[in-house]
Amino acid sequence: MQTLLDRYEQATQRLPIAVTSPGGWVTVRRSETGEVSVTLRRHTLARITERELAAELRHALNDAYRTYRDECRKLRRAIFGPDYDEIHTRSGEWAPDISR
Repeated sequence: MQTLLDRYEQATQRLPIAVTSPGGWVTVRRSETGEVSVTLRRHTLARITERELAAELRHALNDAYRTYRDECRKLRRAIFGPDYDEIHTRSGEWAPDISR
C-alpha cells in the first residue's frame, strides 16, 4: 500500500517546471523525468553581454528553483493537509526553507 509520503515523493519527482528569464533570453525546464535543461534564445550570445547573460541565467535559475519549491509546497498541502507546513515547521520536524 502506498503511503502519503510515497505519493508526495513520486509527485515531486515528476513535477515539470518551465521558466523564462525576464528578458526572454534564457529558458529553464525540468521534465517529468527530472532532467533539467537550460536553453538560450537564438543569437543570445551575439546580442547581449556576458554580464547580461549571467543576470538572465541567475534570474531564470532562481525562478525555476522558486517555482519548483512553491509547487512542492502546494503538493504537500494537497497530500498532507493545508496546515502541514505550519505545524511541522513550528515543531522542527520539517526542514527549514534554505533558499533565504
